[in-house]
Amino acid sequence: MLHYQTLIRQTFKKMKKYYSIFISISLLLLSGCNNEEFFELDRPPQAPWQTVDEFELAAVSPYNIAFLNAWSNFYTNDRVIDFIQGDIVNYLGNQEGFPIEAYLARDTKQTVSSINGSFTDGYKVVGICNAGLDFYYSNNENPFPSISEENKRKNVDRIVGELHFMRAFAYFQNVKRHAPPYNPNGGNDDRLLPLRITFPNNVDEATKPEFASTEEIYQLILEDIEIAKKLLPESFENGMHASYEYGRANRYAAAFLKAKVLFQMGKWDDALTEAEYVINSGKYQLETNPIDAFNKDQLGDESSEVIFYVIYSDPFRSSPINEGPKLLTLMNKSHYTAMGGGRGENWSLCPWNQFTLSNDALAKINWMEDPLNGDFSETSEALADLRYQQIYYRMEGYTSDVNANEQAYLKDSKYSSVSHPIIYNDKYYRADFGNNFHMPVMRLPELYLMRAIIKFRSGDASAAANDINILAQRAWDPDYGAFTPLTAADMNEDRIDAEWIKEMACEGNRLHYVFALRNTLTGGFRGLEYENRIIEPPYQDYYWIIPQSELDFVTE
Repeated sequence: MLHYQTLIRQTFKKMKKYYSIFISISLLLLSGCNNEEFFELDRPPQAPWQTVDEFELAAVSPYNIAFLNAWSNFYTNDRVIDFIQGDIVNYLGNQEGFPIEAYLARDTKQTVSSINGSFTDGYKVVGICNAGLDFYYSNNENPFPSISEENKRKNVDRIVGELHFMRAFAYFQNVKRHAPPYNPNGGNDDRLLPLRITFPNNVDEATKPEFASTEEIYQLILEDIEIAKKLLPESFENGMHASYEYGRANRYAAAFLKAKVLFQMGKWDDALTEAEYVINSGKYQLETNPIDAFNKDQLGDESSEVIFYVIYSDPFRSSPINEGPKLLTLMNKSHYTAMGGGRGENWSLCPWNQFTLSNDALAKINWMEDPLNGDFSETSEALADLRYQQIYYRMEGYTSDVNANEQAYLKDSKYSSVSHPIIYNDKYYRADFGNNFHMPVMRLPELYLMRAIIKFRSGDASAAANDINILAQRAWDPDYGAFTPLTAADMNEDRIDAEWIKEMACEGNRLHYVFALRNTLTGGFRGLEYENRIIEPPYQDYYWIIPQSELDFVTE
């Protein structure tokens, strides 16, 4: 049994000559190559994949680039940066080594190394996917004609489905980061992102790509996802490569991604169709304990509500590999070295955490009595909520008392300005060995929340209340008595938003959820100098510029 980290390591040892092709792709597409001789080799490389097993490398490499670098993979970076830019963040003022000023200020016209790195890695994923897709389509969708139809369907076509999925995934992250939020009312004609859908055949193609409009990028994403949905299986089957069984995209992940893209575009009826395809499949069920979506680190022991997750453990190593994402520590209670969940006798508090939930967010979700006016008492609603108990963590603020309980009070003097209780996100590093946790990328609750707001805005408050009740009741601690369901008369957008914050905070979706609703992006608490940058729809100037080196390179 292999999963994609192990497969990458083993295959690279056997395939150095093929791996060099991927190095060439990255150099060509992302670093700049003006050497026409690359395209005129006396002995051009043979087809990069001679067998189906070798072609599997084309599928696993994009996952590796997107998710597996400990400090700088683009997906984790986007999660953290989303929270910092969003409207529910509290900045503790504990800056240590990470360039957060531009994110706090929402100054998207600054040049930031982590933004540039995410852009580059996104196009690395695109480049590798393009190489695999070119190979497949240039061979009339049958690059291995001698294999069985079953092998073609279960492996070759499935790999192609993953390539389309990961190209869509990378483009979606890049277009959200580097283009104005999609405007359902028209426009979307800014040409800000390079359009790369094939492997370049000459220097001009490699160095001077066409720049596509936001609309064109979104249409490419939808086309890729639709192909992925047709080719990807609903689940692992015997006869598929063993590495596919865990931590990779299936048809439901493609539908989930399509729902999010359509939701972002304002095509909400179509988004609802995709969301309900996943919800109604019966394949995924909400966890009765919210922590069970975040504390997994063993293959085969996966959460019933997670549609797509990233594996950071390797069952073929005798000791932890410590390859999980570490940047999440900026917005998480536990350190990445936490053991057994980081609580109790395994206590872990990250020494450089900088961000918690803001007081206005806490007021909205009613986990403190009146935090905007100085009453930070726990509410009965908080105490009865298993999410409050299990995936968030309350600290009472700073104390200089050396005898104070370290699990209740901040004691490091760098937090001396934190004078009142705070609520940490505590979703990450909750496995037996923290940094080996399996990170959820797509969870079922997000689709219920999507359906709730779509139903509410369409006038069906009863259906919206039903979805919110499903989530709230599943998180209700029965020790606090019977759950009282909401009625249609109780429903409003603030109630849906409160449930969204409880479920989804710090999972990388807040900023563009606000944009999809066409709501004002308010401040949170960003530090006094950052407090008042409010972003109003249609948000046309709110996007991060691509690296200047890319612009200089392309316009030569």
